[in-house]
Amino acid sequence: MAEEQSLGREYVLNEEIGRGAMAIVHRATSRLSGATLAAKVMRPEFATSRRVRDLFLHEEIVLRDLDHESVVGVFDFVVERGQMALLMEHVNGPNLRRHLADRGGSLPLAEAVGIATQLAAALAYTHARGVLHLDIKPENILVVAGSDPTAVKLADFGLAGILHEALV
Repeated sequence: MAEEQSLGREYVLNEEIGRGAMAIVHRATSRLSGATLAAKVMRPEFATSRRVRDLFLHEEIVLRDLDHESVVGVFDFVVERGQMALLMEHVNGPNLRRHLADRGGSLPLAEAVGIATQLAAALAYTHARGVLHLDIKPENILVVAGSDPTAVKLADFGLAGILHEALV
């Protein structure tokens, strides 16, 4: 069994569930509540990059103020030994690209309309609060496993933080 990797005092990092240019996303567990979360951890090679640290801080600020059923929620922000991590709602399911691939590349009309409606509502909500996502793509739309009708959540507001700061 692999050694437990801690994140701050409260969290344990589990397996990697995603990877981006500036961060690695792990499934994480809260030691206090046992809850499963997603931990977006800044890649170690960027620990000294002010620009990447600023992007993380902006994303936390943007997400902290958003509360919508189709937007991934943020619960905590950890800064430890030069590292930063966002602790967010864990969406147990694939991204939209994988969901489409698993269904042969197309969806029934009702499901596609339902997904589009949820995304439009999430974007209207964020836009009304001065936040533009700026990176809408299938990889940033998470499908809630087992949901019927299909539920989705918009994730990865890393680029939006820059614009949000400029608008405030």
